[in-house]
Amino acid sequence: MFKITPQGAEQAIYSFTGGNDGGTPLASLKYANGVLYGTTTVGGGSANCGTVFRMTLGGAIKTLHSFKNNADGCTPEAPLLDVKGTFYGTTHDGGKQNGVGDGTVFKITTSGSEKVLYAFKGSRYNDAGTPVAGVTNLNGVLYGTTDGGGPKQDGTVYKVTLSGAEKVLHIFTGKDGNSPLSRLCLVNGIFYGTTSSGGAKNLGTVFAVGKAGVLKVLHSFRGADGAMPPLGGLVYYKGAIYGVTSAGGAKNAGTIFRMTLAGKETVLYSFGGGYDGVSPSGTLASVNGVLFGTTSGGGTNGKGTVYAMRP
Repeated sequence: MFKITPQGAEQAIYSFTGGNDGGTPLASLKYANGVLYGTTTVGGGSANCGTVFRMTLGGAIKTLHSFKNNADGCTPEAPLLDVKGTFYGTTHDGGKQNGVGDGTVFKITTSGSEKVLYAFKGSRYNDAGTPVAGVTNLNGVLYGTTDGGGPKQDGTVYKVTLSGAEKVLHIFTGKDGNSPLSRLCLVNGIFYGTTSSGGAKNLGTVFAVGKAGVLKVLHSFRGADGAMPPLGGLVYYKGAIYGVTSAGGAKNAGTIFRMTLAGKETVLYSFGGGYDGVSPSGTLASVNGVLFGTTSGGGTNGKGTVYAMRP
């Protein structure tokens, strides 16, 4: 884990070992009551299924929970969601249900008491499966997407109550997108998200979906305007939604884009200059009118970058 000032002064404050503290964190951190909460995708014990941890701003870490695969899930990849002091999240695998382990929705307290709310059954049972994205809260109901599930493993939109009742709201067909990896962004009662593939050119889509599951494709990426939105999500800022694609753009190294709620897309920046990074990932963070993000490669050392952009 690292910290960085808006001026670019960076400092690593903790290095994961892959043991009981976990390893390979993919999700952004959640700040609550002066402490950071997050997940790792591996480590945490003999199951090697990842952890939920708490960390001070100074880098003192405590493992709150180690996942045990089929018992409670495996491989959390998404940020945690805070709902009235309890955190909710997803695991991509584990949570064995009817002979399969297609991931879970779980809850965990700040003291580490964890419970599976729902274990996905996957395509064999025409259910959602293998979530990569986290969940979004609307009036005490959690909404999310799964990378797999549905009859053709094209992915789904689902909801689950805080008591664990789940319902699939939409099954992707490929034409409307395939493999959603992003957390849903809630704007005025409508959810906005992306798929990493599918759509008109099989390069991904941006979609809007209501709480009843009626979905509309707002934009299909075509390459020059971006391609393959990565794990992460969209952010709403001053009347528009902003996001990144991991490929496409002027040099096929990814883009930052802005889109109106009606679906008009504008490429704000195309990566690929070398120093600026390649293949942006994650969700943009809006801080005091500036958008901050990361790339998974490129930069002067070839190891990725942290960048800032004023929209």
